[in-house]
Amino acid sequence: MSGAVSKEFPGWRLHPVWYIIILAFIARLGWALVIPFNEGNDEYVHYQQVRFIYDALRLPVFGPEQDLFVCNYGIHYAAFPGLNYILSALWMLIVPAAPEHQYIVARLTSVFCGTITVAVGWLVAGKLFPGRPAVTLGVPVFLAFLPGFVFISAYVNSDAYTAFTASLVLYALLMGTERCWDGKSSLLLGLAVGLVALGKYNGYAVIPVAALFILWTMRQNIRGILRIFFISAITAFAVCGWWFVRSYYLYGDVLGSGDTGQAGEILGWTERSLKAQGLDAWEAVVQTDWLSWLFKSFWGVFGHMNVLLPVVFYWLAAIFTVFMFYVLARRFITQVLKGRQYSATIPGKTLFVYVLFIFLLLGLVVYACYNNDYQPQGRYLYPAIVPVSLLMVLGLDIFTRNWPQKFKNGFLLGTAAGLFLLCGIILLIYIGPIYYIR
Repeated sequence: MSGAVSKEFPGWRLHPVWYIIILAFIARLGWALVIPFNEGNDEYVHYQQVRFIYDALRLPVFGPEQDLFVCNYGIHYAAFPGLNYILSALWMLIVPAAPEHQYIVARLTSVFCGTITVAVGWLVAGKLFPGRPAVTLGVPVFLAFLPGFVFISAYVNSDAYTAFTASLVLYALLMGTERCWDGKSSLLLGLAVGLVALGKYNGYAVIPVAALFILWTMRQNIRGILRIFFISAITAFAVCGWWFVRSYYLYGDVLGSGDTGQAGEILGWTERSLKAQGLDAWEAVVQTDWLSWLFKSFWGVFGHMNVLLPVVFYWLAAIFTVFMFYVLARRFITQVLKGRQYSATIPGKTLFVYVLFIFLLLGLVVYACYNNDYQPQGRYLYPAIVPVSLLMVLGLDIFTRNWPQKFKNGFLLGTAAGLFLLCGIILLIYIGPIYYIR
């Protein structure tokens, strides 16, 4: 890394990404220390899993007459995979804390998962666009200081872990392509897929996306494809298979869906669904505030979806998002008309698969909101946080490509500093006073 630093960033003792990662950790830890317990979505029920593992030194069993089932805050997650809960319980066993502050220790899993995702985003951007520091540093900056992502990296949940593991799969794909899918690459992919399988179900969307990427990039090497799939599948099962064997033994199916469906009926999930209200999927997206809430909460809605920023923030975020994707679409169309074959390059194929991943997640969110509980929350899109960040930053880089270099560097550095300050301002002015100033 030192050679890369001397060439790209002369005069820097450390690669600039390390400063971004350190600041990302500080931001997340600061939020974790300030946000009161259960002032993040579903933290109470998430923490109950952690607390049970910590107290009983075993995994809880889900069911009406078992360890955990339903409570006033919703359904317990004992039937769902949750390696993150085990990690949080380990933190509580390792780090001493007063009982009333142990939830802060449990939050360290989210803090570290969110921070490591920043590093993985940098690795992904570096593989795809080497020699373009505005992109390779812009992606970790966006990941480090996006308010909504900082928030879910600061309390006990499954979203930060799922974002990290899904991002690790995306990195493993690029590493495998670079190394011509040697044995270590396939093992890394299998490890990443196994970790994804031990997280939130929406993260599973990255698995068919990974398979499509391998089939597309290796389509002339059927034997190689089978070898990758075999090694990765065996490795993934070695990592996560125990959970699904356990679920089948306890609940009669590998996903433990029977009792969770019963819990959903008790809580009235289906009654609150858009389907139960007589709306079709198109009406749900277009004629309600579904899309508005999904977008706002992706950028940053806090507490129990009840702490919002000034409306000007969301307008600026919307303008930025629409404009960046307009820049990307315009660039794509222009280059295609000039005869460029994007599908012939690894970056082109990767970006196409990333867009597909984002739309697949959007479809899953629509399906869940339509058929089950109506909760349009942007955190459900965070398994694709690295692709979204990459597309945003790539659009910004294209937009500023003809600017004088000093002016461009100053603009990008100012944007990064502004995002970091925004995280502090949100915590000190919009979140902290709600809970500590009466």
